[in-house]
Amino acid sequence: MLSSVPSDEETSLTTTLSFIVPACNEAALIASTILAIRRSVAGLLDADDYEVIVVDDDSKDATLTIAQTHGAMTVQSGGGDIGAARNRGFSVSNGQRLIFVDADTVVDPLLLKETLTALDQGATWGSALVAPSDECPRWASFLGIFYNFYYARWCKCAYGCYFFVRRDAFEGAGGFPEGLCEGEDMALSKRLTVLYGRSHLLRNRIHSSARKAREFGFWYHMRLLWIGMAPRNSQTPHPDVVSYRDGDRRLAPGQDGPARS
Repeated sequence: MLSSVPSDEETSLTTTLSFIVPACNEAALIASTILAIRRSVAGLLDADDYEVIVVDDDSKDATLTIAQTHGAMTVQSGGGDIGAARNRGFSVSNGQRLIFVDADTVVDPLLLKETLTALDQGATWGSALVAPSDECPRWASFLGIFYNFYYARWCKCAYGCYFFVRRDAFEGAGGFPEGLCEGEDMALSKRLTVLYGRSHLLRNRIHSSARKAREFGFWYHMRLLWIGMAPRNSQTPHPDVVSYRDGDRRLAPGQDGPARS
């Protein structure tokens, strides 16, 4: 649930758009993520009309310093909770419109332009189909085609790696659920669908890293897909899932709590 969310009386919404980037141990990628956002915004919005907020979730590397060097607003979160990290970024944001971007996701100008056009034309929330931005195993490419159909087209859910939403709708839905290992984006999508109607699916693709596929392998993702498709588990933590937070394994197999090594 949302925490410490300022009301309209408590803060002045001074920007048109807020990019919120949760990051844990992302020193290798955070600079390119921020630069890609800035390149995509160029020509669409003035510098005062958008902000980039990096939520540092207990990084042990230089993620925070690099983000600050590249002009991002930074705020800290903790606990390895992706929903809480995204909500923390929202709590300090000033934008009327929000785009949640994972630290291994590349925002390109065509995707952003289509997003802003959709919002201008009345879209409340949405996402796009995902394509790998780097080396992807062949099995993951085929599984990705199926999952895009199931998740984005059939279930009408938005991917957390690129999730755009109007501020009032995000508040109305209560933000991302917290305390989940996986599926927080599906849970919020379901609440938004009930309250505001189905998501808007963009034509342009989201380009995000296939590193989870490379690291965790085929059977992990098949099990995760099977669990995720069960309605009774779609809004609850997945059993036996290794929590993977933006490049850092937060739970090692057999552990009950966050790994802090």
